[in-house]
Amino acid sequence: MLGVMWQSEFAASLPWVDGDLAVRLSQLGDGQFLYDLNQDPDVIEFLGGPLGHSATVNDENLIKGPHNIQIATLSGAAIGYTAFIENDYAEGMDVLIVISAAHRSRGVGRRLLSLLTGGWKACFPEKSIAITTRAENAAAQRLLESCNYRKVGEYHDQLNYHHFVFREAAT
Repeated sequence: MLGVMWQSEFAASLPWVDGDLAVRLSQLGDGQFLYDLNQDPDVIEFLGGPLGHSATVNDENLIKGPHNIQIATLSGAAIGYTAFIENDYAEGMDVLIVISAAHRSRGVGRRLLSLLTGGWKACFPEKSIAITTRAENAAAQRLLESCNYRKVGEYHDQLNYHHFVFREAAT
């Protein structure tokens, strides 16, 4: 595991930019956007409950740091958030990607996945990355498979949700 020291090195590497798409560290003013996005029924289902991260993500907590929430923007407007989470089940770093309903099924997830994995590899080339999805999240699984990720395992979390673990396939 990387421990807590990776967060400062990671934060220093941001923002990551690909044309009009960017990933930046969350900041003062993002709390309401995060709260609102976490009220989306699809996000509630994905996060396993109506509070998800919104119970602890607010402007006061965002400026305290260190934290592990990045904001995805398209043409400067917030469209989603990401987090890198150390996960024993995934045996490495797990990536959380949440995109607003208005930006789903438009190729943004594919671009964001590419930007996140490229940025992570540039920052930590020796550390592997995994992505977990809830077993019922077929759309995320199709996206991962189309981006050369393969299912390598599965587990049940502490709330007994069934997850699949994906890793990038060797090229």
